[in-house]
Amino acid sequence: GVSVDESLGEASAAREEKLVQSLLIGYDALESGDFETAEMRFLTAMQDDPGHEGAILAWIRTNLRMGNADAAQRALVSIHYDGTRETAALRGYCFAGYSDFKKAIPYFNKAIEGGLETKGLLTGLAYCHFQIGQNYEAIEIVDRIREMTGDTSAADLLLARLYVRIWQRRINGKPIYKFDTELLVNLIEGCEDSPMKSFAEGGV
Repeated sequence: GVSVDESLGEASAAREEKLVQSLLIGYDALESGDFETAEMRFLTAMQDDPGHEGAILAWIRTNLRMGNADAAQRALVSIHYDGTRETAALRGYCFAGYSDFKKAIPYFNKAIEGGLETKGLLTGLAYCHFQIGQNYEAIEIVDRIREMTGDTSAADLLLARLYVRIWQRRINGKPIYKFDTELLVNLIEGCEDSPMKSFAEGGV
């Protein structure tokens, strides 16, 4: 016969498979702009595995794309804060999701200090600093991201925006912060569809 452990293992595997399917269909729907289907699938995943970070984040993201900013607030209420780095990260994302950047920062920091130093979290933290005008704090974080391997295009774009902002705030024609003009040009060149590019070319 099948042992209790084996049948439990099979049930767990089936549950995991169902969760993965919900997330995959949800991500496909999100990519194709079918936000209603995406939202439903991510909600199903959240119900199947309460506290699943990917499902909660994807659900928040979908709602924000639908213009439903209070979803981040609702998600925040549903996330029981147990002091772990994962829930700190989720709370950071939620606060950032409805533009309470000052409240998001300490949660992002707590998650990162706890060892969850992902590109996504660092970018979120840098973006919050950028939004509240803390340009140099944002640049420091962006520099950390750009030293990491893999795609850093989001960080590159943010750095270009920071550089342009600082450049616009020159005092007596001199930048108030020493930075690499050549790097700015390279960043703008590297961001193909970047609003910075049209800005640099005298557009917007």
